[in-house]
Amino acid sequence: MTVKPLVGFQHFQTDHCVTGSMRHVYVYNDHPISEEMLLGLGAGVSFSYWHFKGQLPFMGGRGGFKPPMEALTGQRTGVAVEPHTTTSARKARQALVEMLDADQPVMIQCDMGFLPYFDFWGEEYHFGGHAVVICGHDLATEQVLVADRDEELHPVPMQDLENARGSKFRPFPPKNLWYTFDFSHKRHPTPDEVRQAIADQVGPMLEPPISNVGVKGIRKAAKLVPQWPDKLDADELRGAMFNAYIFICPEGGTGGGCFRYMFSL
Repeated sequence: MTVKPLVGFQHFQTDHCVTGSMRHVYVYNDHPISEEMLLGLGAGVSFSYWHFKGQLPFMGGRGGFKPPMEALTGQRTGVAVEPHTTTSARKARQALVEMLDADQPVMIQCDMGFLPYFDFWGEEYHFGGHAVVICGHDLATEQVLVADRDEELHPVPMQDLENARGSKFRPFPPKNLWYTFDFSHKRHPTPDEVRQAIADQVGPMLEPPISNVGVKGIRKAAKLVPQWPDKLDADELRGAMFNAYIFICPEGGTGGGCFRYMFSL
């Protein structure tokens, strides 16, 4: 492997792509907070069921979208977390290289279907809400080094990464998203912030704004999932069940139980 990680970068296995990526960046910047705590502080657990026209049914266990989990977690740990998007692959690449040249790993969002180290058993699968950390690059060989949830670091051609970052597949096109972190005021969360984070998750679960979310969403899914065989063709049904598997099993990036196992820790 010609491309090397940044000096001092520590790689470890994680459960959830977003909080795992955040923890990689936090640890690199000497702010070691557990992945489970990062998830909880950002009110990152919820439930939702969606079935948009022309798309497969989707069940998710993540919360923390308004405000974004990444920013809220940052606020409660003294870290300014800023998202950046662009329609330009050139600008996205330039920002990536500049941060790596400044000895900072880069947390990005991308479509896992374009990452060559994933194997979906010969099926084409796209999910653009996947987060990874780029922890090294070699411009001579046009490669980057990716820290994902598993134990290995993955060398990936720059072109594959650009395809993954600029994917147009719905429902979560990544839009070349990357994050910057400012650790100059880093701190540990206060007890009041921890209690508020729990309340921020419990409230929307018990009193969701719409029937697709929270406890109402769980009950809605319980009614609609048994109808899948009657409303979906064979390929759609296989895809819907694979989506459900990905979001419930540990291998899919939720830590198991749609993030509930992580939250219980």
